[in-house]
Amino acid sequence: MTPDVYILGKALSGGFYPVSAVVSRRDVLGVFGPGSHGSTFGGNPLGCAVAREAMRVLHDEQLVQRSATEGAWLLEQLRSPAASGHSRRSWDAASCAPWSCTSPAATSTAKRCSSAACSARRHTAPVIRLSPPLVVARRDLEWAVEQFRAVFTR
Repeated sequence: MTPDVYILGKALSGGFYPVSAVVSRRDVLGVFGPGSHGSTFGGNPLGCAVAREAMRVLHDEQLVQRSATEGAWLLEQLRSPAASGHSRRSWDAASCAPWSCTSPAATSTAKRCSSAACSARRHTAPVIRLSPPLVVARRDLEWAVEQFRAVFTR
């Protein structure tokens, strides 16, 4: 499935400036003529400069590719039985194992993760969301996996 319109925001400026964009094919956006649509901050030169620089960094430092590689490694580590200390089902970054799926358990687990200095929070029961930055180093992910292993084996 290919969407007709993409609406981008937040990360478009690397978090430094409020920037958003609407991206589409010419035939879709072409329905707007000069003066038929406006925006309070549309065409902001500073916002555009910040967004261009953020996109340059994403491209030059290959952060999307790094994210895919490091994210796959992290999921593999978290899905391994050793990560959860639970032989029947391993914990994974998307959801808690069945033995900890209630909302209070997810909240408690997220608190234990935070006390182990790992950034995790209960998103929606039974999900605990991990949000490492795009620039995270492998050694930091390795350290985080060890902290999660300690939390889930307690």
